Amino acid sequence: VFHTDLPGSLEAYYQEIGRAGRDGRAAEAHMLFGLGDIRMRRLFIDDEDAPAEHKRRAHGRLDTLIGYCETAQCRRQILLGYFGESAMPCGNCDNCLDQTPHADGEGEARIVFAAIAQTGERFGAGHIVGVLLGHETEKVLARNHHRLASFGTGVAHKKDVWQSLIRQLVAGGFLTLDSGGHGGLAIAEKGRELARGEVPFQYRVEARNRAARGKTRPTPNAAAGTEDLDTALLATLKAVRLRLARERQVPAFVIFSDRTLIDMAER
Repeated sequence: VFHTDLPGSLEAYYQEIGRAGRDGRAAEAHMLFGLGDIRMRRLFIDDEDAPAEHKRRAHGRLDTLIGYCETAQCRRQILLGYFGESAMPCGNCDNCLDQTPHADGEGEARIVFAAIAQTGERFGAGHIVGVLLGHETEKVLARNHHRLASFGTGVAHKKDVWQSLIRQLVAGGFLTLDSGGHGGLAIAEKGRELARGEVPFQYRVEARNRAARGKTRPTPNAAAGTEDLDTALLATLKAVRLRLARERQVPAFVIFSDRTLIDMAER
């Protein structure tokens, strides 16, 4: 299952990725998202013709999903914990495989806050990162942001590091996104507490090269133990299943799941 943007909630995400495991075989779930997706989801919620309490709960569910996306804990534990269940680390999700380290991010957070404050708390992450990296873009020069004290203060890290760190600051409630405008970043009260040293902030250090970690995920076929599968027999069984499904006017999986057909072919 491949998500190219954020679902509306963790419940929706859980239901959608569950479709990949209905045949009992190993499956993978991937999701791509950025601050633009968060802003769009916020906008959808705010534009709903619904009571304020409904919107508050919807924003809360979205916050939970964003926290799940940015967590460094076992994703299976987070998912099951949300639904009131407990589990040991799965050893199969990206966090379990990569063992992503954390670092003290209070200094980096203050650098981000300074750039946001000095630019008026109305610009998006792309512009803020450009200021931090000292990029003299047309937009930066037009607003004289190259003259700010924060200009070029983030050259110790690359662009992707600052982008990830800002996402984590948003997920942690330290920054807010202007969902109704152009995704401008503002410092939340929790962020001001962080700037004063009243609360801590640990950020996830993204792996630059996951392959270099020497850990690979098993392929679905290998995980399912189908290396010696009689593929010709499986194709015949699928053809029979399709014929029966058409005769009964039902979906093919109602007749037999893929897992059942694989078991037959292996025998």
